[in-house]
Formats: sequence, C-alpha cells, structure tokens
Amino acid sequence: MGNRNSGPRPSPTKLKILRGVTRTDRLNPLEPQIEPAPPSFDVAPVELTGDEVALEEWARIVPILRRVGLVSELERGALIALCQQWSRYVGAQIDIRTKGPVLEGEHGPILNPSIMIADKSLTHSLKLWQELGLTPSGRSKMITLVKPEPAAGKWAGLV
Repeated sequence: MGNRNSGPRPSPTKLKILRGVTRTDRLNPLEPQIEPAPPSFDVAPVELTGDEVALEEWARIVPILRRVGLVSELERGALIALCQQWSRYVGAQIDIRTKGPVLEGEHGPILNPSIMIADKSLTHSLKLWQELGLTPSGRSKMITLVKPEPAAGKWAGLV
C-alpha cells in the first residue's frame, strides 16, 4: 500500500536483467543474493508436528520448490503458514461435508461456521501460492535461484 505517488513495487534485479532492462541507474548492485535451500530443508519443521495434513502438504510442495530453486531458507515461515492454512481449509471442508452447510441453531437454521473458515483459509492459501510461485501466474513472475549450466560450444575449453 502507499499513497497515490508511491508507484508499483520494485522488481528484483535478476528479473530486470531477464526482461532486458540493463540500465545501470535502474539496477540495484547491492541487492542481496540468496542461496537456494539445502536438501535438509525438505524435513518438515516442528511447527507442523501433530498436523498430518500440513505435514503431507510440506512433503508434497517443498521438495519440488527446492529442486527447481524457487525457495530459500527465507521462505520457511511462508511455507509453514501455507501448510497450516491448507490444513485448516481441508478440516473445514470435512466438517462441511459431515455436518452440512446449514446447521440447526437456537433460533432456526444457521450457516455452518466452517464455510467462513474454509473461505478465509483458501484466500490466504491463494495469496501464499502466488507469492511462492505455486500458480501459473505466480510462476511467470518468479526467478529460479538455481543457475543453469552454460551450454558447451565449439570454443569451450580454449579460453
């Protein structure tokens, strides 16, 4: 957010280079370079202990993100929150299926509160999916942290 003069959020330097914006006055040479997450990052954190759905979600998405270089140690909190929100969404959906969307209240029928929980959790999950590049539109805005190996040309090894 900001005021009317704040403008769009700045793009990362790597993204500017990939887009072809190489003017030195528009690049940040002091931008921190983050290392990709190590293989040990695949082990679920203790914050998810006891929540089987969240643990399954961590085991599903984190190894994929780490292998393609879209995650570092800095995203740990966002990934934990994503797994917890997804678990909350799944739990609310199970409650809606078992009890139904409408419950009998003191003064007549009421909407199952799990519907609101499911909607909120899915909204939070969608925002986190986009931030972490887990949606097609989110991936189009991401830069991988894994550097591709240069292709060997006919002059390779001579220089």
